[in-house]
Amino acid sequence: MSAEEHIIEAFHNICQDQKLSENTQSRLEEFVCTAYSPNGIHIISRIPDLRWYLFCKYMAESDRLPPTVGALSQHIVRAQIQGRVWGQACIPLQERLDPMLHGYINLMT
Repeated sequence: MSAEEHIIEAFHNICQDQKLSENTQSRLEEFVCTAYSPNGIHIISRIPDLRWYLFCKYMAESDRLPPTVGALSQHIVRAQIQGRVWGQACIPLQERLDPMLHGYINLMT
């Protein structure tokens, strides 16, 4: 699949930025919509609209629908931590992000 320049830039921002902007998150949402959209449908760029379209058109089961906006946000912040770790793999003292602020929970409490 090919992607537009602004979507590639959004993936780059995941690894670089401390805090993701609304703009980056909306571009990633647009990418997910493109990935889940049936062939020929490129008009839908918001997840709630795409979920509703797919449900009505195909009576899709919930496991076949794209993630909700809330679930996608959690996926993005977890991907941000992983991307920063991989992006700094050659740096001895990495600048780390707090996992508790990026989608992870402490199950030990």
